[in-house]
Amino acid sequence: MLLPPDARESCGPVDPETQLDAETELDAETHLDAPVRLDPAAGLWRELGECMRQLRRAAVLSLRQVESGSGWRRSALSQAENAKARPSRRLVDYYDDAFGADGLLVSMYSEARVVRHRWRDKAPTAASAPADDAMTVLEASPPTCLRVAPGATLDAEWTIKNAGARPWHGRLLRRVGAYAGPRVITSAPRLVVPPVEPGDSVEISCRIEAPQVGGAVIAYWQFVDERGAACFADQFLATLLTVQE
Repeated sequence: MLLPPDARESCGPVDPETQLDAETELDAETHLDAPVRLDPAAGLWRELGECMRQLRRAAVLSLRQVESGSGWRRSALSQAENAKARPSRRLVDYYDDAFGADGLLVSMYSEARVVRHRWRDKAPTAASAPADDAMTVLEASPPTCLRVAPGATLDAEWTIKNAGARPWHGRLLRRVGAYAGPRVITSAPRLVVPPVEPGDSVEISCRIEAPQVGGAVIAYWQFVDERGAACFADQFLATLLTVQE
């Protein structure tokens, strides 16, 4: 679906994660403007809320009408649209389906959650970051913020060193968040990582496709073991592109 010009112009970067449904009470951490730690995804949340509002207005519906048809309180809808609180995935799904966003809102929501998870100040635990399991990125391409045409296809490539004392067997490189959608970089959901002994390196390549929508887009990947558990605490591989308008 193509958004009206005013909606497309207002949909820029936004910010992730918080539950907000008909029974949810809001607290200080739910409000994006509360005096808590800086959330690097706040801009993404604002963009998401603005796009939700523009889609509702394009459908010529008031908050009262959406409240009547959806079951969410008008105050909760207003706070989500004005980025005063983060919407739940269920609310984003409702807006995406009800207003024909074709996955746009879900993609924005996923991106915002990933950004917040990547940067929040969370100390790794011993269970999530074994001392004998580590990686080092030796090389990465494409360069950060490479300018590409809408829909361009290229390869994201990394040279990774096993910097720990534990051999890597049965590991995967898993895409974090949405791996396809109107506003995200499209890729395979996961890649097989060849076995790597301590001290050795491996080259990993993933074919990616830029979205058709202009602007900055980012994709994250994370190593997981044979059980699907995340490796290397909060370390991610990332590809950041600038899609030409």
